[in-house]
Order: sequence, then structure tokens, then C-alpha cells
Amino acid sequence: MAKQESVSDWMELAKIHDKLEKETIRPYVMICIQDGDTNKTLYKYDIPRQSFFEHNWIIRWRMSRIQCQYPIRRIIEVLSFYDKITGIELGFGSPITGYISAKAQITILKNRIAEYTERMKGDLFFDESTDLIIAKLNDKIKTQQDKMTNYEIEIKNKLNQLTLK
Repeated sequence: MAKQESVSDWMELAKIHDKLEKETIRPYVMICIQDGDTNKTLYKYDIPRQSFFEHNWIIRWRMSRIQCQYPIRRIIEVLSFYDKITGIELGFGSPITGYISAKAQITILKNRIAEYTERMKGDLFFDESTDLIIAKLNDKIKTQQDKMTNYEIEIKNKLNQLTLK
């Protein structure tokens, strides 16, 4: 039976994910206020993601104002999260998000190995080179490093496609 993960593991992953995201990307959001019937863009914002969360009232105010101008129309808000540096879209399934997640997993696994070896220092029969738990964790690290490499290749390919356009 698999071990149930605790909430603290998820919190640790979220903290590491945020830290790595801050180091590697500049998240921006493109906000388009559109006419829901014709998909015509009525107003557009391009702002940092943090500003979007802090000043969301501005977008709601703008939508209300446009709704008053076009009372019969259905006014919608379309959000598109992307990296300002590369122009690659962010979100579930994007290569940047996968890269950050794999990097966070590697950090967590390395921390677990360090904690485990620290705990087992007093054991006379503990050998770091032959320990099965450390071997499994190192295999997981290798898998995550392979994922990171694949995501790097995918990001480079997307960047090449963007520069060719």
C-alpha cells in the first residue's frame, strides 16, 4: 500500500515551486475584455500576474463600465498567463510549468536523502552506497532530471518556433 502524502509535503512543494518560478520566469497575464457574442476585443491589459491579483478591482470596474456602455451584450473576461521573457504560455501542461515542477521534485528528493542520511548516521550497519531507500530516491531524481531535460528541449523548440514567426 502506498504511503499517504501529508499536507506539509504539498506545502513544501508549493513553496519550492514558487521560489523556482520567481528565479526562472516573469509571469504576466494578458486580460482581454471581449464582447461574448462577437469575440471582439473591447479592452486589453498586459500586466504582471501579481498586479492582476492585487488590483483585480480595476478589471472588474472596467468590465462594469463596458457593460454599461453595451447593456444588451454579454461582456466576458479572457485571461492568458504567459512568461514575459520567452512569450511561452503558462498553465497546466505547459513546458515551463513542468520544468519548474520537476526541478522542485528534485530539490525535495535531495532534501529527503539528506534527512535520511542524517537520521541513519548512528546506525552501524548503514552504508550510503548500498542502501535501498537512497537508491530508490536517486532513481526518482534521475527520472526527474530526464523530465527536466525533455522540458528544456521542448522549451527551446518553442522558442525557436517563436523566433521564426
